[in-house]
Amino acid sequence: MTRFFRLLSIALALTPVISAQKTLPQPDVEGVFYVANLNAGTLEPLEKELAKDFGSVSTRGGSTVPGDRATMRIEAGPTLEFRVKLKKGETPAQYGLFRFEAESGGRVISWARTLTKITWLKGTQLQFKAEKVDESYRFTPLDPLAPGEYCFGGKAAYVYTFGVDAPARTIRSTTSDPTTERIKTLDDLLQKGLINKDDYDKKRAEMVPPAAGGAEARLRQLEDLYKKGLINKEDYDKKRAQILAEM
Repeated sequence: MTRFFRLLSIALALTPVISAQKTLPQPDVEGVFYVANLNAGTLEPLEKELAKDFGSVSTRGGSTVPGDRATMRIEAGPTLEFRVKLKKGETPAQYGLFRFEAESGGRVISWARTLTKITWLKGTQLQFKAEKVDESYRFTPLDPLAPGEYCFGGKAAYVYTFGVDAPARTIRSTTSDPTTERIKTLDDLLQKGLINKDDYDKKRAEMVPPAAGGAEARLRQLEDLYKKGLINKEDYDKKRAQILAEM
């Protein structure tokens, strides 16, 4: 993990920005990434998970985290703000913001490297703006984060993961789609701690487009669920292959 993120860190231009800031507490623990709840004026820690390296550092490599979904969920919006109190001697340029791709029940980032560039094979690295705020830094992605799985990673083996979900109003508006409503209910149960991750994964695997209807209708419904971030890439590929096999 150390070698992977050290190679992929992108230097950031830290331009001082003077603007009115909402009152937020300083992070409690050094090195931990928090998401800012601007409405409540609080900081919520991201999920700390161990990542495992694979491949060759010189030509090709990557990193993987078990499980296809982070416990920490954030609703998608135009602006997401994160805070971290860096350890002594660290700089924001030593950290990266990455989007995972689902693969075999895990979240994966992989790349190929030449002398002149890095090509992303799975997942990608995203740019963010870093600003000093008292004793901590505010990290703000340059572009809105689409629904998916993400992490902040640095030189340590641990990463701080989180998931971005489609806005609740978008999910509720599709009241004519029972599968969408069932997945939304399942998400709510997991977030409230009423079911565990194993129960969630087993039940969500059953929530696929119904057998009724032609192949075109079923493929369209499957595509819609995937674009809304309600199923991951692995679920999408398996069900699509099943529908095609039944034609």
